[in-house]
Parts: sequence; C-alpha cells; structure tokens
Amino acid sequence: MSSMDDRPMEIDFDRDPVPNTFGNGPHKCVGSPLARAEIQVFLEEWLKALPDFRPDPERPPVTHSGSVNGVDSLNLVWNV
Repeated sequence: MSSMDDRPMEIDFDRDPVPNTFGNGPHKCVGSPLARAEIQVFLEEWLKALPDFRPDPERPPVTHSGSVNGVDSLNLVWNV
C-alpha cells in the first residue's frame, strides 16, 4: 500500500484512508450529509446564473497537493 505522500495525483484504491473535511470513524461530523446537500444545491443554482464556460485549453489549471489538495488557478473561456 502506498501513502498519500509518495503519489498524490494517482488513484490508488488500496491507499489507506485519510481523514477528510468532515472527519472519519467515530469522529465523523453528524452534519456532513446536510453540508454536502447544501453545497450541491448552492453549486447547481449558482451555475444556472452564470453564462456557459469551459476550461481554457491554452492555459491548463495549476494545482497543488499536500495536506489539502487545491487549485491555484483555473482559467476559463466564457461563451458570451
């Protein structure tokens, strides 16, 4: 089994689980289903209000990994 540190950008279904934003095991947040539902509704409604867009193929996203993975920049092309 691999750790999260040696190949963070690869999918490894045998990787040991790590805690996430809502915790794991006995310390898992009891409100996580509600929080996930709220995030989903927000994104659905927000995206309806925006013009169509797509990632800019000439400027790929810049990401980082570590204790928290993230996107540093995501350039978009707006279809307006």
